[in-house]
Amino acid sequence: MATRAPGLAWFSALVAVAAVTMLVSGCSAADRPQGERGEEVFQRYCHQCHEVEGIGTRLTRRVLESYETAEFLYAYNRSFMPYDAEGSLTDREYLDVTAHLLQRFGFADADFELTFDNGKEVSLGSGGRPE
Repeated sequence: MATRAPGLAWFSALVAVAAVTMLVSGCSAADRPQGERGEEVFQRYCHQCHEVEGIGTRLTRRVLESYETAEFLYAYNRSFMPYDAEGSLTDREYLDVTAHLLQRFGFADADFELTFDNGKEVSLGSGGRPE
């Protein structure tokens, strides 16, 4: 009869729990709407500067219109935000927070999903919504 080392069983159980936890947390985030995920990103990384008497410009529809397209707004955010930590978010977080801003200021409906491919189709200058 083969005997297993006592530490191996605990290690195996720990790996299994970690794998399930990662799987469950990943699924729950992916299942939520993009704008909702983006709102969380905004609260975590943007809110302090842009809404709580911070150093950033207060975001308004007019401010966002100056970026002309969602693609340009995404590129700006990706290159220059958050302040002092430029480019530190994942591509998904940048897409999510940009989608949140589009939805928040009426450039896109709540079910709109921003991707790398459709960002140029969302005009901010004319206030048009994506098809």
